[in-house]
This record gives sequence, C-alpha cells and structure tokens, in this order.
Amino acid sequence: MNLFNTLKTGRHFSSLSFVSKEWKLIETRRVAAKPTYKVGDPKPAHIPERYKKVPDYKYGDPTVFKQSAKGLYGGAFIRFGNSISESKHKTRRTWMPNIVKKSLWSETLNKKIPLKLTASVLRTISKEGGLDNYLIKDKSARIKELGPAGWKLRYEVLKLKEQRSKEHLKNLETATNSEGKEVYIFYNGTINGKALRITKSKNSLLNLLYPLEKIEQKADGHVLTRRLYSDMYYGASIEDVLSKLDQYNFDLSTVSV
Repeated sequence: MNLFNTLKTGRHFSSLSFVSKEWKLIETRRVAAKPTYKVGDPKPAHIPERYKKVPDYKYGDPTVFKQSAKGLYGGAFIRFGNSISESKHKTRRTWMPNIVKKSLWSETLNKKIPLKLTASVLRTISKEGGLDNYLIKDKSARIKELGPAGWKLRYEVLKLKEQRSKEHLKNLETATNSEGKEVYIFYNGTINGKALRITKSKNSLLNLLYPLEKIEQKADGHVLTRRLYSDMYYGASIEDVLSKLDQYNFDLSTVSV
C-alpha cells in the first residue's frame, strides 16, 4: 500500500521530528584522544603517520549508520519507528534515507567525483551552485553534515584553491591603500571613462553585485537564486562585472585605490 492510500484509509506513520535527534547523534560522538609521545617513551605498537594528509574531523566517524562515513548523507541516519493501523496496532519498522549515486563535477579539482549522497543533499548542492560551493561553506551546520568523506573533499578543494590563489597573487601588481597597507591590484583600466585600480577579486565583486541583481529581478517579478546567478555570470570577465556594478550606480571608488 502506498503512502497516499495509507493516508486515505486513515492509517498514518509516526510524525516525530528526527532532525534534532540526528544533530545530537553527531554532536555527542566521543572521539578518542590521540596519544602524544615524548623522547624516551617505549615504542608504540602502532607508529602513527608523521604527517597527516587530512586534518582530523572534529566529530569523528559515525557510530550509528556507519555507511554515512563514505558519502554525503547530510547528517541523515536510519530511522526507527512504528506503522500504526486503524485499530492502533503498532508494527515496528525502519526508514532508510533516500540515497542516490551521482558523479558530480568539481570545478576546482577539474574532475567528476562519484558519490553516494541523499536526495536532500543533492538539492542543496544544486541550490548552492555546485559541489565546491557546498563543500567550502564554513557554517557549523554544514561542517556537521559533511561527515568524514565530505571533510576530506573539502580539504582537497580548499588546499588547491589556496595554491592557485598564491600562484595568481605572485603575478599581480601591488599598491598602498589609504590605511598604509599593501594591497593587490586585480584590475587596472577604464570603465565607462573612469580610471580604476580595483583591489577586490572577481568573486568579491560578484558578491557585491548579487544583492543588486536580486532586487532588480524581484522588481521584474522573478526570483534570483544563487544557482541562476552563477549561471548568469559564468565565464564573465572582471570588466563585465565592474560595468554591471557601474550601471547600478555602485560607488566603485570604495573598491579601488
């Protein structure tokens, strides 16, 4: 019997909220303290790695529903409850998360990554505008739901982003701002007759442009999501973004020296 027929005949399932319980299962995990060794201590049975490839995950490995350590499950666990009939007879049952297999593209790693993930996480990734944006978000709730597999992917993405950023900054011109600090010049040119030396990166400028575009789209009766916004300006140059900001009468002097 499907869910529609079940509800139609008066039968129902337990409607308890499991969200708080799932977060509690993550937050209350007991992570064993790593032993520290000093000179003169006896040789341990297991010699730890000298250098860790990935920093330790704060919440450790899951103790309930252990397969969630191998994918992006968003903190979801197997659920237990009762099916309740019309005569109030309870039958014990379980609910499994809606798990799908997908290969998602990582722009930073420049490859497809095969993953097991829940449908809700897949929707969140779509809203965030891609796998990389989902992984690098630094809110505490996002860190909790990443799990060990997501934490490892996050580290790989952030590490490569940092390396590329350092290589890119080496080739940039520098200047001194009004506070006497040395800043990088990301754009040196003219926008609509205005000579500019921009000290903000393209991504920072896009973050400034987003609320302006959102207001404009709302006035036209449209809803602009982050994903649609990312698609709109995918491949746009920093000149395009600056021109758009100027069209909205944004004071570009605040981002230049």
